[in-house]
Amino acid sequence: MEISKEQLAEILLAAKLINERNLEKAKELAESFGKSLEETLISKNYVTEDKLSQAIADYFKVPVAPIKKQLIPLEILEMIPEAAARSHEVIPFGKEKRTLKVAMTDPKDFETVEFIKKKTDLKVEVYYIRPETLRNLLGQYKRNIKREFAKIIEENISKTKGKISDELTKVAEELPVIKVLDTIMQYAIAEKASDIHLENAEDKIIIRFRVDGVLRDIITLPKEISSALVARVKILSNLKIDEHRQPQDGRFKYTQDNSDISIRVSVIP
Repeated sequence: MEISKEQLAEILLAAKLINERNLEKAKELAESFGKSLEETLISKNYVTEDKLSQAIADYFKVPVAPIKKQLIPLEILEMIPEAAARSHEVIPFGKEKRTLKVAMTDPKDFETVEFIKKKTDLKVEVYYIRPETLRNLLGQYKRNIKREFAKIIEENISKTKGKISDELTKVAEELPVIKVLDTIMQYAIAEKASDIHLENAEDKIIIRFRVDGVLRDIITLPKEISSALVARVKILSNLKIDEHRQPQDGRFKYTQDNSDISIRVSVIP
């Protein structure tokens, strides 16, 4: 759980990182823009991210987690299940002998520390991490989606086969097609793709991701689900499902990890 505004204000003033006048200004800006006080302080240059993190860590008498963009080994990540990591705002990032290193937004959350000890049967070494940094690192749990990607796709595709065309709108709003598209989206985000291509071939539909400027083939799907998958994208983008001759452009938002990702859609006959 993130520290409160009052607690943060106390830490900042005690560390002499900000005066009361600027603190009040930052609070007003945070409220007017609907952002956290931490985000506002950093974005408006009242305090640097490093100094803020160090002040909070000093207050809790723990080190700052030495991770920002570090790739955490999956065997370490999996010591705390993703659901627990998200709900308790904690992430494991290292292990030395019988000690597990964890980064937490609230280092005084002793219940979570005890949960981890029982879960892993290890000693726990606690570090402080900013909420925004934690949210970015939690995305690394999606790296293991590749293990399940083909299985999820296959299971849900089998449920869409044999549907007739006049049921297209209904099929596009049913769970199997939704699950297929969601899985594609989640995997694309985990791979940091900038583009997703759904391309019709003669006997299949090809899914391609553009990563670091390079278009890569990811998976091929049966031709039978092409119409339902495209219809699902059109529904999300408020486009005409029955328009097949003219190009269409639209947009929709996809939510993952409490963040909205803006998707631009282009449908080309």
